[in-house]
Amino acid sequence: GTNSGKNIYSIYFVNSNLGFISGHTAYKAHQTTDGGNSWTQLSNLPDGTYNDVYASDALNIITCSTLGLIYKTTDGGNNWTPIQVPTLQTLYDIEFTSPTNGYVCGGAGFFKMTTDGGATWTGGTNTPAGMTNYKIKVINNEVYVAGNDTMIFKTTDNGSSWTNLQMTTDGSMIGASYCMDVVGANIVVAGIRGYIYKSVNSGSDWDVLLDRETDGSFFRSFYVENSTGKIIVAGRWADAIGTIIISDDGGENWYASSQTISFDNRLLRMKM
Repeated sequence: GTNSGKNIYSIYFVNSNLGFISGHTAYKAHQTTDGGNSWTQLSNLPDGTYNDVYASDALNIITCSTLGLIYKTTDGGNNWTPIQVPTLQTLYDIEFTSPTNGYVCGGAGFFKMTTDGGATWTGGTNTPAGMTNYKIKVINNEVYVAGNDTMIFKTTDNGSSWTNLQMTTDGSMIGASYCMDVVGANIVVAGIRGYIYKSVNSGSDWDVLLDRETDGSFFRSFYVENSTGKIIVAGRWADAIGTIIISDDGGENWYASSQTISFDNRLLRMKM
C-alpha cells in the first residue's frame, strides 16, 4: 500500500484465499479473497489501532484494540459491535481454538476467555506480577502467555492458576517477548533486544539460542517446524531494516534469508 511508516500488527488466514490483516488506524483491518494479491479495507471499523485479528469465515471477524475494546462483526464488516472486556488496558493478542472458544490478553497481566465466539469474556485470573501480556499460545489444555522480561506463564485450568516458567534467574533483562511457539515439550520465545530462548522440557530449563545481536534489535514472529528442527524468525536489526533469520538445527546455528527483496521497515508478523 501507500501508507508508509504505518504498522501492520497481525495477519490471519482462514484458508489459502481468505485472509485478514489489522494494525495502525491507517489500515484498521483489511480482507483478501485471492490469497493476498489484493486487499479491501473493512472501512466501517472505527478509527483505532487493532493489534490482532481472527476470523472463522468471511462473515464472522473479531479484532482487539486499545482501552479494553474488542470489535466483532457477523456480516463481513458492514456492522461492528464494540465489546468492552473487564479492563481499560490495551489488548494485544486473541487466540481461538474454535469459532466459539478463545482467549485474550493485554496490559497489566490481563487475561480472559470466551465460550460464545467473543460476545462475552469471563473466567480466569490475570497473570501474576502484572506484566504486559503480548502473546498467547494454546496447546490442547495448556495455555501459555508471554510478556515482559523473564516471565512466561502457563495454565492448565483456563487461567484459574498460573505457573511461572521463568527464563532467567539472575535478573537479566530479556525485554518484551512478542512471539512464542510451542510444540510438545519445546518452547521458543523471542522479542525485543535480540534474545531467543528455547526450552526442551516444557519450561523447566532454558537455553539462549541467539543472544542480543544488538541492543536495538528485536524479533516479532516465529515459526517452528518440530519434525525438521527448522526455525524461522522475522523482525529487525538496530538500523530498523527488516530481517529474516533461519536455523535448520533447532537453533544451534543461524543464517540470514537469501531472499533478495529489500525490507525497508521492521517485520512484525508472519503466518506459515
